[in-house]
Amino acid sequence: MKDCSICIILQEDKDHLSDYFIENNTDKTLIVRQKGTEREEIVSSHSTLPYIFADLTLDKKVTLTLEDSMLLNDMDFDEVKQEEVVMDKVPYILEVRVEHFIRVLSINEKKNIKAPPPNSIAELRTVQDVALMVPSVSISLIDNRPGRRPQEMMLVYIDRVDMTYKLAQSSDFLELKVAWMQIDNDLFGTPYPVILASDRLPKAPLVHLAFSRSLKYKGVQYFNFFGFRLQEIDVSVDEIFLRRMLDFVKIGMDFYSRLGVQQKREEEFIVKSNNQLVAHVDADESAMLYFEVFFISPIRVNVSFLTVPGTDIGGFAKEKGNMDFISDKLSNPLVEFALDRLELFANVERAPIRLHGLAMTDPFLSQNDLLSRISQHYTYQALTEIYKVVGSADFLGNPVGLFSNIGTGVYDFFHEPAEGLTSSPFDFGAGIMKGTSSLVKRSIFGLFNTGEKLTGTVTNIAAMGSLDDEWRRKRVLRAKPKNVLEGVAQGAKFLGESVMSGFADVVEQPQKGYHEKGGLGLFAGVGKGLASAIVKPLVGTGDLVARTFEGIKNSAMSEHLHSRVRPPRFFTSDGVLKPYNEEPALGQETLYTLEDKKFKNHFYVAHFKINKSDWVLLSDHSIFGLTGDKLPKVKIDWQMTFYELQKFHYDPKAGIVLEGIGSTHKIKADDDSTTLKVYTYLDLALRSRSKSEKQS
Repeated sequence: MKDCSICIILQEDKDHLSDYFIENNTDKTLIVRQKGTEREEIVSSHSTLPYIFADLTLDKKVTLTLEDSMLLNDMDFDEVKQEEVVMDKVPYILEVRVEHFIRVLSINEKKNIKAPPPNSIAELRTVQDVALMVPSVSISLIDNRPGRRPQEMMLVYIDRVDMTYKLAQSSDFLELKVAWMQIDNDLFGTPYPVILASDRLPKAPLVHLAFSRSLKYKGVQYFNFFGFRLQEIDVSVDEIFLRRMLDFVKIGMDFYSRLGVQQKREEEFIVKSNNQLVAHVDADESAMLYFEVFFISPIRVNVSFLTVPGTDIGGFAKEKGNMDFISDKLSNPLVEFALDRLELFANVERAPIRLHGLAMTDPFLSQNDLLSRISQHYTYQALTEIYKVVGSADFLGNPVGLFSNIGTGVYDFFHEPAEGLTSSPFDFGAGIMKGTSSLVKRSIFGLFNTGEKLTGTVTNIAAMGSLDDEWRRKRVLRAKPKNVLEGVAQGAKFLGESVMSGFADVVEQPQKGYHEKGGLGLFAGVGKGLASAIVKPLVGTGDLVARTFEGIKNSAMSEHLHSRVRPPRFFTSDGVLKPYNEEPALGQETLYTLEDKKFKNHFYVAHFKINKSDWVLLSDHSIFGLTGDKLPKVKIDWQMTFYELQKFHYDPKAGIVLEGIGSTHKIKADDDSTTLKVYTYLDLALRSRSKSEKQS
């Protein structure tokens, strides 16, 4: 029989005979029949009977008869309530209550029920009232692993949290409001600087949670009401951030896996008491939940995702020679080739995901069952919205966005005047203007958005022929134009850079190929150079058109363009975490964005405003003269590296005089104290540079 038998043991569950019980506390025999069935159950006087429904597909409603007289025709077992019924001039109290895992239907004569205690009204009086208001909360996620330059990856900013909690003798109430929240992507050079954002609504909070709970029942969490509401949000993620986060999360996964192994070893020690096994049961897991009303409002999310050409499989880790778990699994050249081509189909912008709300009345279930029901509901809702994600793809021209915008514009065109007409003639005129404006703006946005996406898809396909991942990556990581002028300017600038880069490759690629692979590399380099000279100018021309379209659409509707709450946190060269300071953070962001991240490997030292439109910025390698009204939107007027700087001195009239190889620059601030500060910081930067060179 060993290793080849199956044993089936059947035994009576004496502790949990049924989920429903009927309690007859009268002097008469009670007859119970499920509505819609013929089977009857007899409950003797002053007795309790576990009840099993004859047909589980029907509603859990029963007909109650006391001997030969009908008491009630449709008592719902799923609705916790109490009601009074009069039969033969005798009042009876019928009550459905919950006790731990079961529901009990009890029938009592009213004369046998004690009157409510005199202090029943006092039970409703608040005995504890707590109100909490937090103006703002900021949470930073920082990657400070050994061997890496510390960097703030993400910032969660919560604006104004209001919480109210009231406790009475028999009930409590909680309300939580989050006015506004934003999650920033603080990686430099990201196409999406904001991960999660929403519009600030003056009256409606972003998150609103409230519940009222009764404390009269033991063994069950009895909620009179539970509600949750979330306003519309935008979620935007790019490939760089996603891969970097996966690489970062791996550290936490490894830690918790090791912690889990340790806990498992500790659990192997079996605790014995008097030679009997002692089992531990978490009381929270056995608690049942009952809701008179459970409501989650519809959820509206606009999802965007952008792939970035040339992004390493291991993200930032690969650059340091530390391949993570993703790169280990995706190191196959064919897989990498497929992922590289996936960028043509994976880009999605503002896919409108709309999930219906979840409303339930009188659910009685465990915490796990509640979570399972919520999960099943939103999983099904998400599956029904997949077509919108596909229809919002860039390579199709985002047709969902096109029809959605035009449809909303047409609706506003008729709805706004009609709504104003019900108020006054003045509101009717305002409604016409508002509706017309919406139709024009949304039509322009939808049409030019589709034009931009289709043009961008064609240029993306053509750009693959350049065989230059770094150039393609630079195309994607450019800042989005906010208006037509910025779009034309960015497109023209990149067109010029593309032409110059294409002709430069004609010379550079053969040289590079020869140094790497000799004669064969030379011929391959000639082919790459010629392809680049043809492809890059063509792509640049297409980008000029696409950027112009994007500028036009953003001029029409700029509400979807979000900016960071604050610049990413600044770290000094020693990597020490210090309280946030916006000034050096702004200077670091400026240094990183100068000339398309040409100086991203420099460490920021300090910056100063010399006059109304001139700035001086110091890094650990150079000193920059900048022009512009506001950081970080400035341009380089002049630059001098510390290697080029021969000497410098301070002159009360001329200011700071920098004498370099072949050039001389003067720094004279409107305020003499600012000039002296520049001199002091420059001296310290040079001394620090000299010291580090001697140590190396």
